[in-house]
Amino acid sequence: MGLLDIEPIPGAGDDSAPEVGTAISLSDLPSGVYLRAVNGAALDVVYMGIADTAPALRVQVVTKSGDPVELTGCTATIHMEPRRPCGEDDHVVDADAVITAPAAGYLSYHWASGDTVAGSYRAEFVITDSGGAQITLPTGAGISVEIA
Repeated sequence: MGLLDIEPIPGAGDDSAPEVGTAISLSDLPSGVYLRAVNGAALDVVYMGIADTAPALRVQVVTKSGDPVELTGCTATIHMEPRRPCGEDDHVVDADAVITAPAAGYLSYHWASGDTVAGSYRAEFVITDSGGAQITLPTGAGISVEIA
């Protein structure tokens, strides 16, 4: 497990990986909520080629004990900005993410044309429930995205 508390799910190849334990709703979150990769890749650093739109960035929101966080009725966005901002012309991505399996806490972002401009970026997901409660994941340094 890396500094971002993100780890791959063994044997997971898509969003249909089996859930662990009982789902917990966003409004009842305990401390210590994390992201795990669902495509078998570690998320400490995501490497993309310039102008690539695949693979999608797929994650599962889980508690420290591995229980999925219930995302039914939630919305999600992704925010990505340069690690070292230079000014108003910096490339920034602010877009909707897709909650693919709400009961199991899975969400993904499918890169759009123009998202993957060369550079070093910090990405995070912002999840909002129907009552307006919001959580940004991962906490701290975010997900490092290297595009070259």
